[in-house]
Amino acid sequence: PERVMRIGEYIKLLRSQRGWSLRDLSAEANGLSIGFLSDLERGRCDPSLDTLIALGKAFCVGAGDLLVQAGYTVHPSYPAVRTAQVKVTLYADGSAKACVVGGNAGARQTEDGT
Repeated sequence: PERVMRIGEYIKLLRSQRGWSLRDLSAEANGLSIGFLSDLERGRCDPSLDTLIALGKAFCVGAGDLLVQAGYTVHPSYPAVRTAQVKVTLYADGSAKACVVGGNAGARQTEDGT
């Protein structure tokens, strides 16, 4: 079976393909700290949706595309909400869960674990 690449490993791969240092990626991704990016690449933390959006902009891809390319399952019918309202949890089995935590929508999460 093919191994699912963790999001941090995928970000490191994209960074390496561009010949960027962590400092370069930090500058491209709205100043995300070098320490945080290092921890993310090593799998010590998971990114928020805002972080995925910043990284997606740095690599010229969408946040959802980062998840999909890293092997995560993203439910296509999940409603669009303001980024500040969503917390994304990534699991070792390759699934992701989005939880709406604020605003008019209240707190809810997808039923299928994505």
